Formats: sequence, C-alpha cells, structure tokens
Amino acid sequence: MDTEASLEINQEKSVSQKKWSTSNKILSGLLLLIMWIIMAFNTQNADYYAYSVLYNGIAQFGMDFSSDSIEPGFRAVMYVCTFISSQYQIFLLIISTVLLSALLYVIRLFTTNVFLVLFLFFIFGFTSQAIQVRMFSALIFILLAFYHLTKLRGSKAIFKYIFFILVAGLFHNLAYFYLPFFIVKINKKITGYVTILSLLLFSIGQSYISSIFINTKYDAYFDRNSTSISHVVMFALFFSANLFLVHKLSKMNIYEKKVISLSSYIFSINMLASTSIVFLLISNNFIRIIQNIFVLNYIIYASVLMSNYKRTKVKNYIYLLAYFFFIIVCLIFINIRGTAFVNGILPLFRENIIFKAVYYFFE
Repeated sequence: MDTEASLEINQEKSVSQKKWSTSNKILSGLLLLIMWIIMAFNTQNADYYAYSVLYNGIAQFGMDFSSDSIEPGFRAVMYVCTFISSQYQIFLLIISTVLLSALLYVIRLFTTNVFLVLFLFFIFGFTSQAIQVRMFSALIFILLAFYHLTKLRGSKAIFKYIFFILVAGLFHNLAYFYLPFFIVKINKKITGYVTILSLLLFSIGQSYISSIFINTKYDAYFDRNSTSISHVVMFALFFSANLFLVHKLSKMNIYEKKVISLSSYIFSINMLASTSIVFLLISNNFIRIIQNIFVLNYIIYASVLMSNYKRTKVKNYIYLLAYFFFIIVCLIFINIRGTAFVNGILPLFRENIIFKAVYYFFE
C-alpha cells in the first residue's frame, strides 16, 4: 500500500524507533570526520577572507554592538571564541566541531537512518554550508524549529517554531523567510492558496524587493542579469521536479514514527519554500532557502528507502532512483558550475591544510 490511507494507518500505529545500528554509527562517524576535515581545515574560500578579517577585528578591538555589518548572534559567538584563541583558524575548528555535532543531534531527533541523511547532505548542501558558516549556524535552529512544529501539538508547536526561527535569524537574516511557515500547522489546505498568492505578490513587487537592498551590505549578493528565459525555465523545472518527487515520497510507507509526523507536512513546507523562485530570479544566492529544506527531504527519503527497499511497487523504486538522480543533477548544475565552484567549493579541497599535508607526504 502507498495511499493516504496507508499513511494514516502507519500514524495510528505505535511504531517504535529502531535502534541506531553500530554499522550506521561507524559510517556516520567516518563521514562526519571527512566533513569536519573539509570544513575546519580549509584556508581559503569565497567567504574565508571576510570572516577572518571580522574575527581578527573582534579579537583586537572587541565586539562593536552598534555595528550592523553582520548578524549579532554570529558576532557574539565570535566574541566568545576570541577568549579561547585570537586566530580565525582555531575559531573555524571550534565552530565546525559544534555545528557538525549539532547537525548529528538534530538528524538523530528525527531518524535512525543518520548515515544516509548525512550522505545526501554531503552530496548536495554541505559544501555551501561549510563556506557560509553563518547560514550553517542558522540551519541548525531552522531544523529544530521544524522538528518542534511537526512533532508537538497546538499553540506550543507554533510558539517553539517561531522562537527557534527568531534565534536562527540572529545568525542569518534569511531565516526570517521561514517565519510564516507555521501556517502548515494551522491548516495545510490553505498552503496552496498562500503559495500562489505569495508568488503573485513577490512577482509584482520584484523590482521593489531589489531596490530595498541597493546600497546595503546585501547589494553585492544580487545578480540583476539572472532573469533570462533559460534561467526562469531552469528554476521552474528544478522546483517542479522537487515538489513532484517530495509529494510521491511522502505518500510511501514509512515505519519511523517521528518521520511519519514530518512526512504529513513536508509537501506543504516545500510548497511554501518554492515561493523563493521569485527571489532566485533576482539572485542565485537565494537557493539557500530551498536548500535548507532539502535536509528535511533527505530525512523523508532515507526513511522511505529503508522502509521500502526490500519490497515495494516498481513505480516506488523508480521514484526513489529518480530522487537520488535529482540530487546529483542539483550538485552538477548548482554547485559545480561557474565561478561559485572555482571560488567557493574547489578551495575547500585544494586549500585544505590536511589534504595538502597528505599530498606533499605522498608526492
């Protein structure tokens, strides 16, 4: 069965979480170690210089509470870390350890299929988060927000959701985009209408949205030549494919109780996140809005795969393969093309202290 009725039956069952297997723990640990080396020991990427200058300034002159150059939460974390070391590389090592540990903790709140979720995140999502440390910090609180929104009931779920999104906004302002998403808890049926209305309003006000950021610190993020027909078609296909596959995955059998709860909201969450296509037509930087939601999609995918890989309908195997192929396509067309790859992702590997040491050792 893979109908809505089967989902309701699964929700009514007292499905206990399977134990996190030893093999999964080992594989997760090894992958986290690789991710930690990539993130903590890189010495150059698109944002490395800017962050190092900021950190060195805080270490030398203290924290400027009147400055709005960067979110206060991230500045406060930097300020605290300067008491441990005045070197940015040490800060990067500390923050990488904390963020990856927090990511493991949050994923574990949802599922025992930790390795598969981390593996998908490593394919598409991790490298950009490793560069954008502020966004990675915000991501942890965004995921916690959605955990409480989908797990708890009533107003308590909404209040906790809003709280964690506001905290996330202290690390990256983009987190505030998710504030209205609590409507999925109030009434999932109106999500479609809200999505359509938001798309219309954002489209009409696109020029106004761009003008808000002119002569601000965000002005450099905008690529005003990104509204070509090919750009529009590419992103329309991207969001359509994502919504179609997420919808199909959410209707398949899931045997993890906490993931069942998430699966009932995941399509509505992706619909609301899809309104970011209007912002993407202003700047590619807004890909982070949907990319953050992908972590939730990975949790659904991992649970669906482990629940159905032994026996399910042929069409479900096709959907599972199609989603994995979709992630590979996202990696190719979003992460490893153009200047974003050369200036951002490639230096994570090429300018890495550990990788360089290994290279020179075997040279």
